[in-house]
Formats: sequence, C-alpha cells, structure tokens
Amino acid sequence: MKSIKTKITISVLICTLISVCVCGVISIQNVYRTSYKDSKRIMELNTQEQSQKINGMLQRVSQSVDTVYNIAIADLEDPEEFKSNKEYVDTYTEKMKNVLMEAASNTEGALTAYIRYNPDFTEPTSGLFLTRNSDDEEFESVTPTDFSMYDKSDVEHVGWYYIPVENKKATWMEPYLNSNIDIYI
Repeated sequence: MKSIKTKITISVLICTLISVCVCGVISIQNVYRTSYKDSKRIMELNTQEQSQKINGMLQRVSQSVDTVYNIAIADLEDPEEFKSNKEYVDTYTEKMKNVLMEAASNTEGALTAYIRYNPDFTEPTSGLFLTRNSDDEEFESVTPTDFSMYDKSDVEHVGWYYIPVENKKATWMEPYLNSNIDIYI
C-alpha cells in the first residue's frame, strides 16, 4: 500500500510542479510581451512629445527671426545711405542692438543671434553678434566674424551667411560646429 500511496503522492507532486512551471513560463511570457508593448508605446509617446517640443522651439526661433527681420527692414529708412555712410550704419546698428537682444533673450534655446550686413557695402565685421553658452547665461555682444578672413565656401566659418545669400532666402541648415565660437548650431 505504501508504494501506491507514494506513487500517488509523487505523481501529484510532479503534476503540481509541472503545472507551476507551465504557469510560470506562460506568466513570464505574458509579462514580457505586455511590458515590451508598454515600453514601446511609452517610448513612442516620449518621442512624439520631444518632437513637438523641438518643433515648437524651432517655430519660436523662426518667429523671432521674422520679427527681427521685419523690424530691421522697417527701421532701415535709407538703403542707399546705408551702403555709403558708416555713421548711418553705426546709428542703425545701435538701434538694432536692443531689438536683437530682446528677441534673443526671449527665444527659448537661442544660444546665438546675429544681424549681419553685406560685406560688399559695409566693413567685414559690421553688424551684431550675440552669444552665450547656455540658456542660464546672459547674452554678450562680441565682434562679428570678419568676412575678409574666410572664403565664401568655408561653411564652418561663414556658411551660415553665404548659404542663405546664395539661396536668396532664409535657410535651415543641418546642425554644424561653428568654428568661430566652438558651439554646435
């Protein structure tokens, strides 16, 4: 009798262990599938959210550029005098400095801001250039890049100016290292 009792007990234990193992494997697979799907969905949502933030920031930058452009054009009373009178250029530049500083300071993510003049009509360092290393810092005014030091095809130093001039329109460029200030732009 003991052997039948032992066999039944061992059989029940084996069935129980097999059932527990099968249930465990099924549970682990379900948890894995569920967590994989959830993780994938969370990553997709995070990507969409970050994409919307970046798009919003770029739109605000674009709006700031448009605003500064419109003010710059409206405040340029005599384009011909601008081309020939250094005092006129200096006075105009002083007026635009406050406009550019205000626009740049109120544009999230802006690390640089500039207004540059055609070097065919003005000095090669004419215009305005504001820079900072992070959003936490204040902008500082620095001497603009000297156009006479670089060839027009030197993208790292003056591509930001000549590429839009060649395109005859505002141009979004791929991110690049601005070698003048060692900042990715």
